[in-house]
Amino acid sequence: MMDYFRDRWQLLGLGLSFIALASLLFWLYAIPLEVIGYLLVLYAFFLLLLVPYDYYRYRTRKRQLKMIQKHFMVMEDLVLPQRRVYERDYAAIIERMAAAMASQKAAYQRREQSRQQ
Repeated sequence: MMDYFRDRWQLLGLGLSFIALASLLFWLYAIPLEVIGYLLVLYAFFLLLLVPYDYYRYRTRKRQLKMIQKHFMVMEDLVLPQRRVYERDYAAIIERMAAAMASQKAAYQRREQSRQQ
């Protein structure tokens, strides 16, 4: 969970900065404190909806990366989600690496077979 907050500190900090700036502007324009409180409650509500969803997606990606690390030699069966452009780029890189590794493995097996004969 701490890794998630380390990765997302900029986004969360931006949101908190927005709330602080909006609260300051409301106070400077003498808008009642109830409105500032309403803004904070509304922000907290959306935060309580979005953070668990974003954390779930983050945790899923981390599990997939751990699976890749654990089963690096069996990458043919691996299917990665490709919702974003950078995820498609990573998937393409991983596929190229898997193909290169498979060809190296086949070459190694051919060399071993010829050596044993």
